Amino acid sequence: MHRYHAGRTAGGGAVVACLLLAAGQTGCRQAQPGPKADNAVARPEPPARAVQPREEPPCPALDPTALLAPDPEQWLTAESLREGAEGGWVTGSFDPRRNKLDIRTNDVTAFALDTGRLPIDWRQLVVLSIDGSNSELRRRERSIYRFQREESGGWTVREE
Repeated sequence: MHRYHAGRTAGGGAVVACLLLAAGQTGCRQAQPGPKADNAVARPEPPARAVQPREEPPCPALDPTALLAPDPEQWLTAESLREGAEGGWVTGSFDPRRNKLDIRTNDVTAFALDTGRLPIDWRQLVVLSIDGSNSELRRRERSIYRFQREESGGWTVREE
């Protein structure tokens, strides 16, 4: 089974992105060094630093203009944050076997979904779940859907 994952976060003048690779994973991991070659020169290890515990591991920082020119592989993009929020995120997955999109948000008031980057079968029911609320996604002429949070807390597709 293939799952397609996407994520985008924003905050404090910097845009940060994490790609969720599994449903149970909650953050980014730092790269681990590979095995040393036999002819490698031994170097002394740097002194260990005290590490403060964090609730979530840090994600790699990206260019702040990423919201203006999103990654062409990205199918889900945060477009605006809740007023006064220091940061926010939108993340999602697509299960082609169930033809279901599952999107989660935090402190985001608008996001874009590019269905042209997913293998959606439009001949079948397409289930869209945003923050746990399910609905049917219907095909439109354009592949990009722009969602806006309503005052009631629900989401609506913006007409363009």
